[in-house]
Amino acid sequence: MGQVEKKEELKTEITKYLFWLLIILVVFSIFFNGLEKKCESKECFNKLFKECKKGSLELESNGHLFLYRIEGNNIKDFCTVDLKLEKLNETADPSLKERFTGKEMSCNIPYEFLNVVEITEEQRILDYCSGPLKEAMLEYMIEKLYGSIAQNFGGILAQLEK
Repeated sequence: MGQVEKKEELKTEITKYLFWLLIILVVFSIFFNGLEKKCESKECFNKLFKECKKGSLELESNGHLFLYRIEGNNIKDFCTVDLKLEKLNETADPSLKERFTGKEMSCNIPYEFLNVVEITEEQRILDYCSGPLKEAMLEYMIEKLYGSIAQNFGGILAQLEK
């Protein structure tokens, strides 16, 4: 009887260890799947974007610093990407720096669009974005358009009178 009891105890101990090992593996897989990959290139980031995997990229373009972050699939059938304009180049007008620096927008991009665009190169994604950065961009474009129209209004009227 002693040997049978020892075998049962051994089975119980092995089962316990296997159970805890399984729990640890599940926790590690959940933890590591949730980690965000930090990309050093547009190619790396666009690859993550096409798969809607969490990642980030600091991108400098013309002296401007942009921070991109893929949040993943927060909304069904959409990939959420956040964009922040961290700083404008040193030669930018101070009023523009004040208007845009530190502003962010969040974009919920449909999955069918992921293979069509490169997130770091596209203007078409603006249709899927919202937030202070997009609002500042739209206000700036409207002001520029209004200024252009006002500046040329006299010439436009003269042409219309002919």
